[in-house]
Amino acid sequence: MLEWVGARELLLGAAALGLVVGLGWASEGRVCEQLGDNLASEREAALLEYFDDRCSSDHCQSIELVSSSGCRAKVRVIERRVDRHGDEIGVFRSDEGLEFSPVLDRWRKREIVDQKQLLGLPAF
Repeated sequence: MLEWVGARELLLGAAALGLVVGLGWASEGRVCEQLGDNLASEREAALLEYFDDRCSSDHCQSIELVSSSGCRAKVRVIERRVDRHGDEIGVFRSDEGLEFSPVLDRWRKREIVDQKQLLGLPAF
């Protein structure tokens, strides 16, 4: 069976797999745009689940939705950070850009939009 598998067949297989993944990624954005309000309840439920997962540690102080448009959202997270030795560095505010995947039915962190250390706050 392995006699007929050569470099050409492997390249064709890789190209086909890339095409399937690329079309799936492109259609996900189109699905999100077209369904709009029909996905609203799924997006909200998935966002609440993301909030719970993101702030499940003791370091997270708060998380809030800053803005939302379609399948993209921006959240603000305030958390205490520690270094790898356990010493506290301080309190930081991070604005994270999220993207909703209708195929996976979950939010993913796309980018860190802004990140600042909050000075003058007591360290807990």
